[in-house]
Amino acid sequence: MTKFQLYLSSFISSVILSVLITFLIYKQINMLTIVNGSFLVGLFYLIVGLVLYIIQGGFFNGITYSFRRFFRRTSRQGDIMNDISSADEEEALVPKDHDFPWTYPILISGCLLGCISMALAYTI
Repeated sequence: MTKFQLYLSSFISSVILSVLITFLIYKQINMLTIVNGSFLVGLFYLIVGLVLYIIQGGFFNGITYSFRRFFRRTSRQGDIMNDISSADEEEALVPKDHDFPWTYPILISGCLLGCISMALAYTI
């Protein structure tokens, strides 16, 4: 799948989901309910995209390493493990790479749908 197809499929799925959410929540379709539904779906896509972006950037790698190191040093079993193998600690320093191909398409379609819904809200 090419990048354009990823972006297009993400945006089309967000539009379809916003129409479905509009119909399921409001039981009617008019301009106000479409704007509300599209903003909610755009906000959801934006939050999911930002979470994927943060995970992909490795923000939580340092936090998990610090917790592992702290609990390893404070527990008795951790002291024994440190004496046996100190190479594991060096391995834990290497950040784990997370690559999600849907991060940017979800993020862009969430921003785009949010901007479109805000523009439509000013026309009402």
